[in-house]
Amino acid sequence: MLPDRPEIFAHWLELVRNLPVHGKRVHDARLAAVLGVHAIDHLITFNTTDFTVFPSLSLINPRGLVAATGD
Repeated sequence: MLPDRPEIFAHWLELVRNLPVHGKRVHDARLAAVLGVHAIDHLITFNTTDFTVFPSLSLINPRGLVAATGD
């Protein structure tokens, strides 16, 4: 669990102002802001298409991990 720090809001606001993020996608921007503030640059998600708008994130789809191991 990551702590909710005050600078997350400022980072989130910057993301939603500068990137094409609207509607429900602002919740994705909140997650991206939390990761950014905590200097985490990798996100494992089945929903990579919703996060491609955030250039600072390296996206990993777990399906690719399973396919890479041959299981």
